Amino acid sequence: MIGAEGTFAPFSYHDDNDNLVGYDVEVSEALAKELGVKVKFVEVKWYSLIAGLDSDKYDLVTNQVAITAERKKKYDFSIPHTYSYPAIITKKYNTEITKMRDIKGRVADENITMIIVTHEMSFAHQISDKVIFMDQGQIVESGTAKQIFDHPQMPRTQQFLARYRGDTDYII
Repeated sequence: MIGAEGTFAPFSYHDDNDNLVGYDVEVSEALAKELGVKVKFVEVKWYSLIAGLDSDKYDLVTNQVAITAERKKKYDFSIPHTYSYPAIITKKYNTEITKMRDIKGRVADENITMIIVTHEMSFAHQISDKVIFMDQGQIVESGTAKQIFDHPQMPRTQQFLARYRGDTDYII
């Protein structure tokens, strides 16, 4: 049994005939075939995917799940096989937000995330409540902007920031 969201195209969603399809579904079915087992999907809401795994509702989850140090202590993860490239999206007629700086001072709705890439790090330092440093799809470190930018604890974060700032104290 495999837990899947079933509402997140192109990963797992329903086609015109209401069949569960998508990239994660196909990968799971191919793996099951290779193992010689039958696969059955259990569709659940995103927020209960991990809880269902914990309560043995299914054997594994096939979904876009961030790999964190805390989760790695409890679960086995595959090697990441997809990468997302986020962007800021506004309505065409929105003339108030045309560049990253236009977001400064605005409050995001609950469960809304803003992704800021390397060239916007000084902007992130100024406006972010929380910063998450990721490397190869895994969360390396998270904290306030001050904690991450001024006092990073993890060697990978320190190395990255040193390279970004041009410091020579770290070797990458």
